[in-house]
Amino acid sequence: MKETPVCAVATPNGHSAIGVIRLTGKGCLNILDQIFLSQNNQKKILSSFHRKAVYGKIMWEDDIIDEVIVIPFNSPHSYTGEESAEIHAHGNPVILKKILFVLYEMGFIPARPGEFTRRALLNGKITITESEAIRSIIEARSEREVQKAFALKNSRFAEEMTAFRAHLIEVTADCVAELDFSDEGIEFTTKEKKISDIQLIALQLEKIIKDSKELRLIKQGVDVVIVGPPNAGKSSLLNYLVGTDRAIVSETPGTTRDFIEVEMQIDGVLVRFIDTAGLRDSRADNIEAAGMEKSMKKFQEADFAIFMIDSCQVYEPGELHIINDLINNVKKPEILFVLNKCDMEKSYWKSMDNRKKLEDELSRLDFSNEAIQRILAKDPVYISIKNQIQLPGIMENVKEYISNQLSESSGILLGSWQEELLIKISRELNGIIELLNFNEQKEIVVSRLNQVVDYFGELTGEISNEDLLDSIFSRFCIGK
Repeated sequence: MKETPVCAVATPNGHSAIGVIRLTGKGCLNILDQIFLSQNNQKKILSSFHRKAVYGKIMWEDDIIDEVIVIPFNSPHSYTGEESAEIHAHGNPVILKKILFVLYEMGFIPARPGEFTRRALLNGKITITESEAIRSIIEARSEREVQKAFALKNSRFAEEMTAFRAHLIEVTADCVAELDFSDEGIEFTTKEKKISDIQLIALQLEKIIKDSKELRLIKQGVDVVIVGPPNAGKSSLLNYLVGTDRAIVSETPGTTRDFIEVEMQIDGVLVRFIDTAGLRDSRADNIEAAGMEKSMKKFQEADFAIFMIDSCQVYEPGELHIINDLINNVKKPEILFVLNKCDMEKSYWKSMDNRKKLEDELSRLDFSNEAIQRILAKDPVYISIKNQIQLPGIMENVKEYISNQLSESSGILLGSWQEELLIKISRELNGIIELLNFNEQKEIVVSRLNQVVDYFGELTGEISNEDLLDSIFSRFCIGK
């Protein structure tokens, strides 16, 4: 247990109504007593005001640093399990910096990222699973991610891992006993039973990993990229979808020279709409060409792509081959084909409202069969941005994509280190099963089993791996 008292600002940088400084460590309340005066200029023994707000002043060399409210917490009834306190001061960075200076002069040292939560873990106030959930709650950028972070915090994940570890210890113990007393005529668990027990654990771990991966969408968000030739209406569509004029709209082809990204939440999931430079095969200057290169890269990275054309434009064969090549060479994004200006009499595409006509026209434009199948995998949407026709249909397609991607299982969203460790354990368990099937030396099997037991111990916090803890808590914000 660490005893050196630490302190840090727990509120974001910048000016605000209130700024909070957290303190923790053995003797921190006694130190705070020396620089804190109550409202009537009396010294207070803060440890006698456990969990109560005490109004007063922080003093240094007869100067008032700030009028504050202090909330003391006695050990072990605090977040960290140590003596702790919160100083609620005015949210001026100059004042907070001065208070920190005074605390440093009194013997405190700066807290590292995640220091308070790390001490809570080491003092048995929370589990390592709860610490990961706390980080996820703080960093969550959408409602669904917050929900899944709380689900991890309140889940039985740690209990399940402890149960798997205990069961594996039994298998290991049986293997050790068989190794030591093979000549004693004692009956041991059969090889088939050992394999069956290990397989059962491996299968359950694989399901947990699969469920977590399916929830990747919640954590990373969805990238929806709008691509197409110049002047198709991509920027106007972006402005409609996000409800604000974020992109410049002009009749001049090639106005968008760089991508424009706007974030919003849809059904509790973070979605990034990305307007890109128009893709065309010629007439592009160096700046526009650079913008087109970025457009193609965004398409490659996207989850969902809106391929948009001007339905009044009669494109020449091969004119859109850059888009055809892009669709052929990138397999990831789901594509929605959108035809703009469909309400205009001169709309060339508006009569092509069945699949055969669309296939024929795309073939005429030299699109490959593979590209055609991807473009028409979903029903095209005929719209008019100017006259607000069928625009909600685009958002409905995005929502449908999100709904289809989200897992309906009761899985939990694991931290990356948890997922990586589970994958390592699963791989090791399958390797042990192979060793048992090939009647490998029992010493090797026992050694591999002990390694997996230790991995489970790291997952549950029963074994403290300092490198792992450093990796976990280095990603926390300072003051948490």
